[in-house]
Amino acid sequence: MTRRQATMQVISEYSLPLISGIAVAMFFANLFPSAYESFLNTPLFHLGNFEATFKHLVNEVFMALFFGLAAKELVEAILPGGCLENPKNALNPIIATIVGAVIPALLYVGLVFLFLDNFALWKGLSIPIATDIAFAWLGARLLFGQGHPAIQFLLLLAVLDDAIGMLVLAIFYPDPTHGFVFPWMGLILVAVALAYLLRRKQVQGWGWYIGGAGLISWFGMVQAGLHPALSLAIIVPFLPWPRRDLGLYTQYTNTEENADRSPLNRFATHTSPVIEYGLFFFALANAGVFVTTDSFSTLTWIIFFSLVGGKLIGITTASLIGRTMGLSYPQGIQSRHLPALGLLAGIDITVSLFLADRIFGDTPHEAAAKLGPILTLIIPLSILLWYLVRKHFKGHSLPSWHTLIRRRVPGRAKRY
Repeated sequence: MTRRQATMQVISEYSLPLISGIAVAMFFANLFPSAYESFLNTPLFHLGNFEATFKHLVNEVFMALFFGLAAKELVEAILPGGCLENPKNALNPIIATIVGAVIPALLYVGLVFLFLDNFALWKGLSIPIATDIAFAWLGARLLFGQGHPAIQFLLLLAVLDDAIGMLVLAIFYPDPTHGFVFPWMGLILVAVALAYLLRRKQVQGWGWYIGGAGLISWFGMVQAGLHPALSLAIIVPFLPWPRRDLGLYTQYTNTEENADRSPLNRFATHTSPVIEYGLFFFALANAGVFVTTDSFSTLTWIIFFSLVGGKLIGITTASLIGRTMGLSYPQGIQSRHLPALGLLAGIDITVSLFLADRIFGDTPHEAAAKLGPILTLIIPLSILLWYLVRKHFKGHSLPSWHTLIRRRVPGRAKRY
């Protein structure tokens, strides 16, 4: 790994582009609100039903790559070495993931009914179902230590949560402007058929899948009224797979890397930097909230507590009940780890912000709905503060920026 690659890895591991994007968006939204809104929503060009503004380019083009990479991780999870290779051994975290998505949604509905009694707000029940992979991984590594089994347990929850989020987006949130146009579904089927044909012919260039079938799928979803962010999620699984999964965020050698240069891995290698740094623009487009005394409304706290409390209750309870039914924890996981895992799973910025914008964008509830997920940043920041204080009282010096980079030069990390 070169020094430049190591620097990029440190930047992505600590989610610096996303955090920076949130800060810049909040700065401009509050100091220059009119200019900020104009920057986001000024039309640049049109393509069929697609109106290309900066915000639409981010949410409907960039996010297609984001969910495409999420689909890649789901595919690799079922490969040899993947966390779902033997589903029986993963039943406990799978059940915990499902319950950990349902409980926040139910908690959201219950709290809205109790405190707001506004039926129009119930549609936001999907906002608290997902988990932010990057922040969850960072928090788990600081809390449990590098290599602890709890990290892989949490990453499995996060990957499956993203899958649930994609399904919810596909089923329940068609284009509100044009509605669902069934005949255009035929073009999406053509894209899937093309991807299948490329796979049957063992085409090794990932660009043919993404640039060919992926573009057709994206345009078909735009015209059909489905969210085009999911266009690559149905194409990526057709890319020829690697022989085994080395795991999320796993350190591996150049020999291991070069031994299996499958199209799926090459797709991830080339698009991961785009995703990592593109999260700055995602946050810039979606996290800008004009904060006033009324911004932190009851809806904000309902979303926050549904995310944090719902995940904590759902994952902890489901895992404990699963164990009493004979579904053992993954090796190295103990019951005392579950509350911390549930709390970390309650961190979500990307998918929750994305859904909040999709559901409440351009409504009076937009700011309140977006502040809920943003507030979950309190969890990783609190863990980081605890980590720094603990290091200080133990008399350990904190690694410098250059030290963090040097540590990574001998190997390379697989990053999502």
